[in-house]
Amino acid sequence: MNILSHLYLAGDDEGLMVGNFIADAVKGKKHEEYSAPIARGIRMHRFIDSYTDRHPAVLTCKTWLYKEHGKCAGIITDLFFDYLLASKWHAADAKGFRKYTHHAYAVLMRHYLHMPEQMRRMLPYMIKGDWLYRYRNTEGIRRSLEGLEKRTSFPWPMATSVDHLLENEKAWHKQYELFFQALKNDLVNGGFPHILSI
Repeated sequence: MNILSHLYLAGDDEGLMVGNFIADAVKGKKHEEYSAPIARGIRMHRFIDSYTDRHPAVLTCKTWLYKEHGKCAGIITDLFFDYLLASKWHAADAKGFRKYTHHAYAVLMRHYLHMPEQMRRMLPYMIKGDWLYRYRNTEGIRRSLEGLEKRTSFPWPMATSVDHLLENEKAWHKQYELFFQALKNDLVNGGFPHILSI
């Protein structure tokens, strides 16, 4: 799962939001060094990632991309899922989605000094580029993937995968809905109540 989905699943809980945001930069038992709410968010992020990696719908999506995009298939799928969340949200409530992205940036900035250095470096670029809001359309996703291509050492192309999404969007939506509903149910059962809904 990518940034927007992790933040969305954290609901209105700031600790869960921050923990979900910084989790990839917090290794092993380092989460124990954070406040209880943020540590819980880190554990939630790890739960989500573990669940995502083994869900059949996600594995299906990755197989669609693997031939052309190799090991980047997982990265691309994560971004596509943020697009599928954002596009539905924006279509249903454009002002609400814009308001949410501003709120998310504000929450993260309030906790900026407590973040790992890696995330402190990334957050200003994320806000300046308005990453969360640009996930609402395929052009924004294409730009994000182009940026990833420049920052990674993978030999596989990523941005061209958007063409596959455009040609097969109904199939992507179907797999995404199967996965995301199951994930939300398991988060509730796992002790992480889902607060927002669209």
